[in-house]
Amino acid sequence: PGRAPAAPAGVRVLARRLVYSHHIIAPSKRAGLRECAQILGVTTLVKIGWPGAICLEGPKDRVDAFVNHITRWRWKQLAVRGEQDAESRALPRVFLETSDMSTFAGHLRSAGLQELFLRLFK
Repeated sequence: PGRAPAAPAGVRVLARRLVYSHHIIAPSKRAGLRECAQILGVTTLVKIGWPGAICLEGPKDRVDAFVNHITRWRWKQLAVRGEQDAESRALPRVFLETSDMSTFAGHLRSAGLQELFLRLFK
């Protein structure tokens, strides 16, 4: 077992991450998530309040950079609960923030990502 082959030039590996947080309340964190999403060009769905949740989709290197960046912030609790590599996009290229968990879940369910969403609570 050697190193996995690199993706062919020009082919970007897509990834999804589902991140759990004890809460997402602070305006500075909410603004930081939006700014990070814009800079990296990563689809970002954010469930604010208690608990908090972030679903990311985009090129794997950018999704990983997003997660690495926000894990350096001060959080009561922050953990990646779900990871998927993908061949194609399931989510629209948006930044969306909601305070309603059923709305957050509905976006993932309608994209065929119900299984990913359920990992949030494991």
